Amino acid sequence: MIKSEYPDAESIDDEELEEIMESVFPDSTSGPNENVIAGHRTADTDLFREEKTGRREERERVKFAQIRDDIDLIRRDIETLRNRLAVVVERAATVVQSRAEWADAAAHAQLGDYPWAKLAGAMIGALVGARFLRRLPVAALTTAAAPAVLAALQKSASN
Repeated sequence: MIKSEYPDAESIDDEELEEIMESVFPDSTSGPNENVIAGHRTADTDLFREEKTGRREERERVKFAQIRDDIDLIRRDIETLRNRLAVVVERAATVVQSRAEWADAAAHAQLGDYPWAKLAGAMIGALVGARFLRRLPVAALTTAAAPAVLAALQKSASN
């Protein structure tokens, strides 16, 4: 897997790669006859190492120190992420505010003083006009206007 992801690793043989992996990730190796997922600690792995080294107390102190360091690292990462999120939120607010200012300036340029009142008036006028047109008897008006329109068309065609 490593060789497929990193082409430079082609020159390293498998034994050398295993030694490198063991030195970089000491917790990823397991004891004999164990089926442990690489990178995950298990009680069996810890007991095997304890029997092998005979230094349980020292290992526990190191383990607690590592855990404390990991927690501190995670807390720093969380703080960094919070700071980045605060910057993103601030930038988003600035973008929204600048867009609103641009829209207001464009409305003033096109409609003059009180552009939003004029726009609201136009919208209300369109609503009232649409309701008025909807109530008109269109069929009766076209029936009444049709003879006048046809007479005008015949008159213009004969000239």
